[in-house]
Amino acid sequence: MATITFDKKEIEKFIGKECSTQEIVDAFEMLGMPVDKYDENEITADITNDRVDMFTVEGAGRAIGQLLGVRKPSTYKIADSDKILNVENVECRPYVVAFIAKGVAIDEKMIKSLIMAQEKIHETFGRKRRKIAIGIHDADKVKGNLYYKQVSDIKFVPLDTDYEMNIKEILTTHPKGVEYAHIFNGVSKYPMFMDDEGVLSFPPIINSERTRLTEKTRNLLFDITGTSQHAIRIVANIFATSLAERGAKIENIKIKLVNQQHNQQDNQKDVQKQNQKATPMQDSLIFERKEYLSLKFANQILGIKLKKEEAISLLSKMGLVAREFTREASNSSSNSSNSSSFSSSFSDAFDIGVPKAKNDTILEIDVPPYRADFMHQVDFIEEIAVAYGYENFKPKLPQLVTNGQVSAQSTIDQRIREQMVTMEFVEINSWTLVNEGLLEKALVSKHEIDSSVKIKNPRTQDFTLFRPHLYPSLLHVLSQNKTKGLPIKIFEVGRVADSEGKCMTRLSAAVMAEKADFSTIYSVFNEIKKFAKVAEVYPDEVKFNPENYAHLIDGRFILISPQENKSEKASEASNKELQKEKSAKLDKSSKHKQKIIGWCGEIHPQVIENFGLDYPVAVFEFTLSPDQKERR
Repeated sequence: MATITFDKKEIEKFIGKECSTQEIVDAFEMLGMPVDKYDENEITADITNDRVDMFTVEGAGRAIGQLLGVRKPSTYKIADSDKILNVENVECRPYVVAFIAKGVAIDEKMIKSLIMAQEKIHETFGRKRRKIAIGIHDADKVKGNLYYKQVSDIKFVPLDTDYEMNIKEILTTHPKGVEYAHIFNGVSKYPMFMDDEGVLSFPPIINSERTRLTEKTRNLLFDITGTSQHAIRIVANIFATSLAERGAKIENIKIKLVNQQHNQQDNQKDVQKQNQKATPMQDSLIFERKEYLSLKFANQILGIKLKKEEAISLLSKMGLVAREFTREASNSSSNSSNSSSFSSSFSDAFDIGVPKAKNDTILEIDVPPYRADFMHQVDFIEEIAVAYGYENFKPKLPQLVTNGQVSAQSTIDQRIREQMVTMEFVEINSWTLVNEGLLEKALVSKHEIDSSVKIKNPRTQDFTLFRPHLYPSLLHVLSQNKTKGLPIKIFEVGRVADSEGKCMTRLSAAVMAEKADFSTIYSVFNEIKKFAKVAEVYPDEVKFNPENYAHLIDGRFILISPQENKSEKASEASNKELQKEKSAKLDKSSKHKQKIIGWCGEIHPQVIENFGLDYPVAVFEFTLSPDQKERR
């Protein structure tokens, strides 16, 4: 979320009419953007990350104008530039797009709005420039074609200086270099965006002074670089359409892949497949995307009975062009030379959970190029609900007779959390989606990684599979906080998935300290096990696969199994003699059959090194089972 202040007169330009301040405030609220404060000149609103297009005054005005019925859904035209962007393999920041906006009327308010949107996207959606960085240049000062490459060192005059600096000098002495130098920790080759004359920008650090914007600038060149192909394309589309709202002519810069046998950009499904087959050239701007909505499903979710025309009208108020889908229209669209598969990988997920019904009306929807938040049909249904007005829905009690109660799993989870906090542990909530690289660093076995639940169409390299364990996430958090002082004690109660896709809740706790060892973490586990109804098992008592415990120091860990139910055990033996007899009959083979649900021990030095940690770490992790019910 970003807190953004909009100039009232400026936003009215893009709404399409003069509005009272209260009318604009109400529209922001209807769109789900709470307003912090306002007066007759300015409005400050909290814009959520699912509507990054509203980070710009043009986008916010467009959305409000459409909601109020003042504006119809916008369409945009783009032409191809005569410039080519030659992209080499840049390992640390592999993705780049670029475009030109011609005939931009630059004034003080426009520059203020543009820079504000750029910085807000950097800080939020762009994760402080690590994921996305935006460079803006005076296009008339660019010479020849464009190049994106990696270099070990180079000299140029960075913005706000009048002398040349090399990469090391920029990262250690220039204010922006010092602020963002951490992005290149462990990197020896750096990305450079260049023209025939030299460096235009050193993303995500600083632009060249040569292409500084002035009051005489009329043509803008944008470069957007980052670690997510999908994210940089969305940001490019947002700025391109925002400037088009100001009357600028938008030119798409073609991308030519150079010396890349298996370039990452080729592997993204949101790049035009036709272009990939015919030529290595790719488009920076791709504006066309179509998705589909079941009207019957929409009415079922909303609890109303909208007709086709009503649904189309409501979608129009949210900037979406919709029409009834027909086979003829489908054939016409597929034969269009301008069709694109940008974000088409979403289509595979769009129908998940949507029942197929006969005599259903299917709406074909043109997704605006500046919208990044449509991933399922329910997202369109939410748009319909906003346009319909939540105040117009009539509440109805569900036709169910049930007694609500806290689930057994929630009861266990809460008891565990309370106990961990009393032992001065801090709870974290990490992503349930991770990537292979994180698991490999944690020495998770190749078999477990290969059998993990994969995301069919990952939109970013950070999230490619559902995590099978919690401890890699805890180690990552420790690596990000290793300068915070020792000891660091963290835990998480979170969801994991096995190779069959079955989800379960697990508890993991980690201690990083100068002398963290097995006894450190075992003392914590010893307190927790009576609440979690688990018990320790020594490795020599059971059969286990050592590959699954490569992240632990051999001989410095124990395994964890569910605790036996004592009442059941007592009922099986009517007296102590029978108990002893039964115990004597337990042989080694029966112990081998114990169910293992976790482990407790010291993390292997190789894992410590992989995560860049400076001190030993001890961890335990096990499954919390709702079957292990709390005693009454």
